[in-house]
Amino acid sequence: MPDTRLWSSVNQTCDALESTCSSYTVVSDQRCELIIVFRGTKTKEQLFLEGWQSLQPGVDFDGIGMVNKYFLRAFNTLWPSVKEALEDPRHSGYKVTFTGHSLGGALASLASARTVKSEIRRSDQVQLYTFGQPRVGNADFAFAHDKLVPTSFRVVHRMDIVPHMPACDKTDNWPGVRPNDDSKPCDRHGKGKAYHHETEIWYPYGMKVGDPFYECLGEPKNEDFTCSDSLSFEVSKYKTYISDHRHYFDHKVPRFGKLGCDPAKKALEEAEKLELETNGSEPTKKSSGFFSNLIGKVKSLGKLMRIL
Repeated sequence: MPDTRLWSSVNQTCDALESTCSSYTVVSDQRCELIIVFRGTKTKEQLFLEGWQSLQPGVDFDGIGMVNKYFLRAFNTLWPSVKEALEDPRHSGYKVTFTGHSLGGALASLASARTVKSEIRRSDQVQLYTFGQPRVGNADFAFAHDKLVPTSFRVVHRMDIVPHMPACDKTDNWPGVRPNDDSKPCDRHGKGKAYHHETEIWYPYGMKVGDPFYECLGEPKNEDFTCSDSLSFEVSKYKTYISDHRHYFDHKVPRFGKLGCDPAKKALEEAEKLELETNGSEPTKKSSGFFSNLIGKVKSLGKLMRIL
């Protein structure tokens, strides 16, 4: 954006495998706005940690609810630099937009809530836009987040599986739902399992210009069963789910960022994928095996715990 300048770029080690988490703070003096971006999952090992630690008991977040242990640890490594930008006198009164994809969306969610809870900004000065965001905390956290950050939108592309992880508690007590159905609505009164905050924006068919989308305001609150929560997932189709997670608004998210978010370089976004397919299938097989095992194990464990 021509009227913006980079305020800070921070990379911090955020887990036992020494994976890095990153945040970028951009300032627009013309619009009196801070734009704080959190980077998404970078490594397969990092995604693995997110998936498995999601199944562990939650930890308290600022007294408003329980959140994912891994997300909170990653967030706390980046928060000091974010807070410094927010509290800088030169940015006093600037509105703040938090955003991120995947893990980045989870970190942006936590940052937006803490910013308002800590009274660094008012609710009407903060907005949140995330893409492919996983569930961050339990229902207590979700509903508290709704009040703290009412301008909050979670964009979901088609069958992106990440927004459905970790699994919520499910209920059979729903019109038309049978006990053996693969897809069941989330129970907002569940036993402390993960639950989304508002508001899902679902693109069910694609994200090209003109493609339809839905603002999901139905029931259960924040987990509208007429939107992406109505989907059921099969391990055999994991490639589709991962592809949908990696592509947003007709761009391959990781590659798009590396190319400077330049739409004119769209042809280069898929070049990395084509090169792998041309030069050999081993990297693809390794990646496929990893994601297949991850989805399979999470789904199997979910059935065992009766949460999927």
